Amino acid sequence: MIQAGETLSLIYRAVEELNEQLPPKDRLAAAAETPLLGDAGTLDSVQLVSLIVTTEELLLEVHGRHLSVADDRAFSRASSPFLTIGSFADYIDELLGEEDLG
Repeated sequence: MIQAGETLSLIYRAVEELNEQLPPKDRLAAAAETPLLGDAGTLDSVQLVSLIVTTEELLLEVHGRHLSVADDRAFSRASSPFLTIGSFADYIDELLGEEDLG
């Protein structure tokens, strides 16, 4: 089981990797409130996919958990789980919790 805060730490690692590819003005802060999408977000669709894939890879590498985050369920929600780093982490924790129960 992944402990509280570990999901955010993994996403912050993925952000670091993504930031290496971005110009300084577009780099993301490693903070829960950092916007990813929407009016305040700076990521384009390719960058968002890169962040999601890197996060999924880190989940598998560090915790041995395979998780598909970008699915129909994520995109059909009234409020996107990809608006901020915090909402992304909450969504991953939700999916992991469902797996643990299932």
